[in-house]
Amino acid sequence: MFFIWQRVSRRRRVLARTILRALFPRRILHSRSKEADIGYLFFNVLVYGVMFGWAALSYQFISNGHHCGIGRPRRWFHPRLCQFT
Repeated sequence: MFFIWQRVSRRRRVLARTILRALFPRRILHSRSKEADIGYLFFNVLVYGVMFGWAALSYQFISNGHHCGIGRPRRWFHPRLCQFT
């Protein structure tokens, strides 16, 4: 948006090719570090997605199992606590 605003304020035409060339220069598009950065991005998204999903599912499993008497029976066990949602 900054590049577009600059061109409009100077009363120049806004061309998509010019904006794309300003945002993604060739030296960045054709560098090897870009490939490594994209690899790290996908790896981190996958790893943190799996970790968050595992934490969410294990929380639900542990909280439901703990109240329903799985393992050692609890004194405060009540059937209404075992309703799975």
